[in-house]
Amino acid sequence: YKSVPVNVVTTGSVPPGYVDQAEEMLLDNEEIQISGPASVVSQITQARIEVSLNEQMESVNQSFRPTLCNALDEPVDSELITVSTKEVNVKIPVLQVKVIKLKVNLVDGGGVKAQDASYEINPGVIQVCGSKAALAELGNELVLGSVYLAEHNDGATVEMDIDLPSGVINMSAVTGVTVTLELPELAAKTLTISGESIKLVNVPEGMEAELLAQMLNITVRGPQEQIMRISEQDVTAVIDFTGAEPGTSYRRVTVTLGDLFPDCGAMKVGSVSTTVRQAD
Repeated sequence: YKSVPVNVVTTGSVPPGYVDQAEEMLLDNEEIQISGPASVVSQITQARIEVSLNEQMESVNQSFRPTLCNALDEPVDSELITVSTKEVNVKIPVLQVKVIKLKVNLVDGGGVKAQDASYEINPGVIQVCGSKAALAELGNELVLGSVYLAEHNDGATVEMDIDLPSGVINMSAVTGVTVTLELPELAAKTLTISGESIKLVNVPEGMEAELLAQMLNITVRGPQEQIMRISEQDVTAVIDFTGAEPGTSYRRVTVTLGDLFPDCGAMKVGSVSTTVRQAD
């Protein structure tokens, strides 16, 4: 006896709007053991299966009866041949193809409301494939993430990755996009604050906290008329020490502005170096 490989040949093609992944084919038996007259066994080089993909809109998951063939793909009279299995299960993924729109969420900040800003995204669409259920759950658009307007100026570009949900495959030749922001024309001013304008809050009991830099530069943005009037006394920086432990660490700064400047906002402030130690 001897083993021969199972050779699956696909014929035809799936209809438009679908794609087959024959390269991902799975067989429950990749070889078949055959035995019988040596003169016949010697001619057999493969167990051949033909699978038609014509009009196939679902993944193939079917058992087929192989035909024992020679090296020229010609059937061999196998009436006297015994095989280890009469059927081989073949699985070939057939996926639906879809074009989806790419989007981002704009988050208010730095004196800019999302409704007043716009963006261009390149590329704006990609082609994906997946099961009908996976594509139905995905919908017609994919939100890549959030762009925080407090971090950017007009004309800024942001690079973002295309992360698809499990079961959805990116068929396009791109894995990321470039987002170009268009923001309304606003004025900006940088203010240096210190002392009472910097508040350290939620310092754990028995601890004392210190900001290593005694002054902070805060850039505020908004309508020209309000920016002209705003001063250091109108800006408060808050540093939250909730859960802090002794040592030096970087902590986030939250900036608030006075009620007289409703249309202004602070640009993002980087984390600042702080120290926490046991109180004397």
